[in-house]
Amino acid sequence: MEKAPQLKDPDISSIEAQADFEGNDSELLFERVKDSVIKAQIIDMLCQDDMVEAERIRNLKFTSFDDPDRPQMRCFKDQDGMIYMSKNPDYDPKNYEPRTREQIEIDLAEAIEQTAGKTSIDLSEDQPDSECIPLNWKMTWNSEKPTVKQMSIIEAHEKGHAIRTYDRLRGHFARGFDTTKMEYGDKDFEMDVLMRKKDDSGTKDFSRENMRAETIRYLFSGTEIAERMSQLKNYFGMKGSKKFTSEHLHYARDHYIVDTGMDNRMKQFFQAVTPETEGAFLELINSSGI
Repeated sequence: MEKAPQLKDPDISSIEAQADFEGNDSELLFERVKDSVIKAQIIDMLCQDDMVEAERIRNLKFTSFDDPDRPQMRCFKDQDGMIYMSKNPDYDPKNYEPRTREQIEIDLAEAIEQTAGKTSIDLSEDQPDSECIPLNWKMTWNSEKPTVKQMSIIEAHEKGHAIRTYDRLRGHFARGFDTTKMEYGDKDFEMDVLMRKKDDSGTKDFSRENMRAETIRYLFSGTEIAERMSQLKNYFGMKGSKKFTSEHLHYARDHYIVDTGMDNRMKQFFQAVTPETEGAFLELINSSGI
């Protein structure tokens, strides 16, 4: 007797139809960040980022010093050796004031306009960043040149960095991840050592333990979490403030890397989203201006 065909869950079928968006990822990015709901969320996040920076500076100890090469500058150094300087003769880093919400809104509008208005390219093999997309760069995870679609994903990721400057918001996103679940194999270790030596990042400790710790600091920083979340929304062609659900997450976990060929540490990103942190992850991706 012939078996009746099994019907797919209609929700899963709908999500499968949304997946593997073929259009331009940067256009999706700008459509979302101009949405009133998403833009308000970004402004909230940037306000929070400024407040975290103000608190950090209030807890620092500064020492003034003279720089013979910059006699016109007021120079200070904190206890960690970071340098702060300004041409203002009354400058004191302790007087740092967070921007007003109105100023952040103005700065955000300018960042969106500038980022949407141009894409700088060159013919180097350098790593892509928010300043430039090198046309001869090869993907670190497979040493291949990206396809047109992969370049679209990379460009949107880097443009997002110029808009969502969530540098101090690691703590905001922490509850969405359990980094102890992130696997770190021989291939990851070898690739990281090679990259650190190539970019002359100043790292001297190439132990496996330190390389894993550096990967966690990088991958689960506020800025990187935001842009990987954005990659997932782009994968489903999401516009406006459309909600990203657990069904989207589960589908992406199984299909994103296979469909896109993009494993800019996305496998490790998914590993850190556990059943215990999934609820927080979903709340964050839908409320953090992504």
